[in-house]
Amino acid sequence: MAGGLGDYAKYGTIGISWVLSTAVYLYLGYRGGRWADARFDTAPIFMVLGIVLAAAMSLLSLTKELLALDKELRRRDEQDEGGGVDGDRERKHFPEFGPRPMSTREPGGRDTDRGTKPG
Repeated sequence: MAGGLGDYAKYGTIGISWVLSTAVYLYLGYRGGRWADARFDTAPIFMVLGIVLAAAMSLLSLTKELLALDKELRRRDEQDEGGGVDGDRERKHFPEFGPRPMSTREPGGRDTDRGTKPG
């Protein structure tokens, strides 16, 4: 259970990190754009450009963090399962929701498991 809680903590940390970095990027993009607009007398052009650049940088940093987390989780799953091809953590932690066998009914209504006709 500690591994599951650790994963949630990592996701929470990524969320908080993304929100804070987005706020910093947007503030710097806005202030830098306003400064450039005042310096070059180009009303909202640099401010809008700074905000768009800040949003792009924020999404880029989020993508990098999520890819790094995904890589780490895949590596850990492969180690836990002995390097198996299918690293499905949900099946490992919740086996009761795993794949179910296909129906054993034949077209004529005969149940192949018990060898009896229903009804």
